[in-house]
This record gives sequence, C-alpha cells and structure tokens, in this order.
Amino acid sequence: MEGKKIKKIIYDCPFCDEEHEILIMQYSAKAVIKNDEVQYIKNTYFCNRYNQEFVPAKIMDENLLAAREAYRMKHDYLTVKEIKRIREKYDLTQKEYARLLGVGDVTIQRYETKALQDGTYDMLMRLTDENPTYCLTLLEKNRLSFAEERYRLIRQAIVKQIRIRGE
Repeated sequence: MEGKKIKKIIYDCPFCDEEHEILIMQYSAKAVIKNDEVQYIKNTYFCNRYNQEFVPAKIMDENLLAAREAYRMKHDYLTVKEIKRIREKYDLTQKEYARLLGVGDVTIQRYETKALQDGTYDMLMRLTDENPTYCLTLLEKNRLSFAEERYRLIRQAIVKQIRIRGE
C-alpha cells in the first residue's frame, strides 16, 4: 500500500462477505479526460484481512468527479462548487438555471454531477456570475420558462445582486 490512510470505517467487505473495519486510502492518480492527462486524488477502500483494495461504485463516481474537477481547474473552467455558488446567488435550482441560460433542463444537473461543460457554456455561466444585469436580460428573454411566482422571486434575487454591485 503506497497510499495515505485517511480513516477507518465499518463496511460490508466484498472479499470477506461480512462487515468489518476497512481502511479508506488516498492516492495521487492520473486520468485522461478529453485526451488530456490530469492528476487528481483518488480514494479506495482496503481490506486488511485479504490485503486487497477495492472501489465501491459510489467511490468510483466520486473519483471520476474528482478527475473531472482536476480537468476543470487545469483548463480554468468553473468547478462544480462555483456553478452551485452562482445558482445559489440567484436562488436558482439546477433546472431553473438551465432555463435561464436557455439550455436543456438537465444541462446544469449534468455539469454538477458528471459532465464537463465546453468553453461556450462555461463563458455563459461566468457572464451570469460576473454581470447580474446580463443575468436579468436572460431572465426576461426566457421569462415564459418560469412560473410567475418563481420568475418574480428570481428577478428579486438578481436585482439584489445588481444593487450590491452598484450597477
């Protein structure tokens, strides 16, 4: 084992077929994403009884997300946390943010869970973050995509950001 021991948990081990103490390990790993190699921190589980490492599906998903986040950082794309921060700043759900941007309803959900945005979508999201007035323009353009009450509340959140920035 070359990795760093993070903590111990009780887990239903696939090798022993019983619950016992498992080590959570971290490694520096490399992945190729969009033909580009990135370095990220990978988590694995380790069974001391069988001296075997394994990666449960949930951890595999987290590792993949970590590799994608490394790609985003390497290429100066918005990270998942940054996308969520933008949504929260304007009090938007994932679906509402997608509608505000004029993209498919699940686009933002995918960016926050598994997919990488391209440069165009990244720039569009950055514009909404940096320029609340532009965000308001998008809301007005896509107004019919929102129920009246949600439109009103989202508009209030955007106007609040405009005031904060003194635009």
